[in-house]
Amino acid sequence: MFPAGIIVLAALLALGPAIALARRSRREAPVLRAERRAREVASGLRLSARRDPEIPTTWHVEGEMDGLSVRIAMGSPREVDWLVLNLRGRRWLPEGVRVRLAHRSVFEWRDGLPGEPADVSVGNVGIVIEPKDALRKWPFLGAQVERLPHGTWPEEIDREHLRFRAYPAPDTAPLLALRELVAAALAWAEAVEAASTRSGKPR
Repeated sequence: MFPAGIIVLAALLALGPAIALARRSRREAPVLRAERRAREVASGLRLSARRDPEIPTTWHVEGEMDGLSVRIAMGSPREVDWLVLNLRGRRWLPEGVRVRLAHRSVFEWRDGLPGEPADVSVGNVGIVIEPKDALRKWPFLGAQVERLPHGTWPEEIDREHLRFRAYPAPDTAPLLALRELVAAALAWAEAVEAASTRSGKPR
């Protein structure tokens, strides 16, 4: 009879290739998932897709769509999907108004301090609307932020450029998530147009 240790060692050697293959599959799964999702979006919206040169789970999808310049960054690290939508081609805010994330330094984060006061919050994400009297002049802006799809907030918006970041619900089809995000952006632009028309203020 063979010693038990030798039997265990032989079993491990036999399983070695299978274990290595399983580990490789686990490493590659997020990369393949990110590629599949990006190509689905690019095909559905008739845009071009390219992998980020440094981060294999990040893709960039770009092009023109319905008169809009579209740039999308998207990724699926460890199956936590995220999207960043950049749009140009509409008037996203009245002249001189800006929407952005509230600042919070690494030291404030480390010490549990809140950082810059927010005008509006989306979950635990603070949003600042500038200048200070913008919400008084354009009160609809706060409501527009709150109407964004769940898991979505504005990273930065000015007159010419809009950028939304979104974390769609798990297993949401990427094309569906992007179309919902674009629809929210167009609804934002329409609200700005309507408010400007009602007020008679310059757009």
